[in-house]
Amino acid sequence: MWLDITSRKTGEAALLKVKEELEQGAASRDQELKEARQKLAERKRELDKARRREDVSGRMEHVLQSCLKPSEVLAVFTQFAAELFPEQSGAVYIFNVGKRVYESAAFWGRNPPAARKFAWQDCWSLRRQQMHVAAGEAVRCRHVREKTRHICVPLKAAGLVIGVLSVLVPAVPGCASAGKDAVSDAAATAGEAADRLSMALYNLKLRELLKDNSLKDPFSADLK
Repeated sequence: MWLDITSRKTGEAALLKVKEELEQGAASRDQELKEARQKLAERKRELDKARRREDVSGRMEHVLQSCLKPSEVLAVFTQFAAELFPEQSGAVYIFNVGKRVYESAAFWGRNPPAARKFAWQDCWSLRRQQMHVAAGEAVRCRHVREKTRHICVPLKAAGLVIGVLSVLVPAVPGCASAGKDAVSDAAATAGEAADRLSMALYNLKLRELLKDNSLKDPFSADLK
């Protein structure tokens, strides 16, 4: 009888262990399934953002191609910038050849950059001739007075720097990872937007030069 009790207890202990292992395995699978669902949801959000950005950028480029002067280009860009950067504010600075400074030509958002003009030395994107992201421990541009993260992108076309796109990225309270994602998304959007804006402004300038040359050249004028 003692052996039967011992054997029964041993069997119960074994069954209990198997039950615990099954429960742990089920909990582990539930956690893995939850994490997989979270990753899929995050991936879907990223794809949705990319599609939305592509749609807005495509519509913006189509309208920019129909602009007849720089002021129209800037007005169109700021209108679409509000869609491309719904949570950020920013400004477009154009190089003033006579004054040798970059001057604010357009802006958008609730709290756009306060600076109205600055020298090239005050912007790290102009010094480095590439996008500069000031987040974390990265050095800040002197022309950005606001105490927030920012992104500056030089507006370049045909080897010429014609301006700067500056975007302010406010912090996301209580969520460091979301803050990093916001900077990353804004940087990707700013890079694409700067390329389209640069080409629109450059094409207009090129069109003006060709028009001026045709007016000065009687042979070209006769060909019209």
